[in-house]
Amino acid sequence: MDAAAGVFSYCTRCGLAVGAYPGREWRGDFPDDDDMPVADADRADKRPTDYWCPRCRAVWRALDVMETGYDRACGHFMPCNVRFCGVCGREE
Repeated sequence: MDAAAGVFSYCTRCGLAVGAYPGREWRGDFPDDDDMPVADADRADKRPTDYWCPRCRAVWRALDVMETGYDRACGHFMPCNVRFCGVCGREE
């Protein structure tokens, strides 16, 4: 991933600035966790690789820094399955 420390600041679903959150790696996943949104902001506080998006009104899992992807038009490397860049919030 781009971002030197693997820290992202934008929702990859809607592009809203959500504050800094770390990327995740498969080794750091919680058992029985999935990518389904959860409408509970408290979950994001309990799991450091989750973030709360007030526009989506959901908790999303952070980008997986081990995923393959490509350099987007904004110049940041992102996984193929995200709509918005997690570094700058630009839509692809």
